[in-house]
Amino acid sequence: MTGASGFIGRHVVAGLAAEGHRVVGLARGRGAELPGVEWRVCDLTSIGAKDLAGAGVVIHLAARSGGIRMQSVDHAGVFEENQKITATVLRASAAAGVARVFLASSAVVYAPSEESLTEDHPLVCPADSPSGYAWSKVCDEVLGRWYQEAGAFDVTVGRFTNVYGPGGG
Repeated sequence: MTGASGFIGRHVVAGLAAEGHRVVGLARGRGAELPGVEWRVCDLTSIGAKDLAGAGVVIHLAARSGGIRMQSVDHAGVFEENQKITATVLRASAAAGVARVFLASSAVVYAPSEESLTEDHPLVCPADSPSGYAWSKVCDEVLGRWYQEAGAFDVTVGRFTNVYGPGGG
């Protein structure tokens, strides 16, 4: 699992470990010591198939996000870093023979609307002036779909919105 020591990731790791799953957490730093969890401190922009060897599922939660203020200050940097992370994780997943990948996305991929959103709502386009973070998430989804269409693995996308809870911010 990428982003395993982040806000969402640490809750997912704890839940999977509590259910008895073996979890390998790939992150910039170590998370909580839990039975069944192996931590690997790494740079996700340079991992390869060997780092995911034996994994049946990759849960990709890692991203540079940091909230709306940070996202609006460095559009290019956020986009470039997130794209490099996701491209590397997906390439390594395909090379390692991973069967399934979960990609964390965001509701920011949807075009602005006054209506209630549904999954088939249009995605952002250049005229919407989306943030670099929004573009990175749209591109994550497209790249994941391309890997799936090529037969590399099955992909599931979760579009999170208004994430909060214990240990948040």
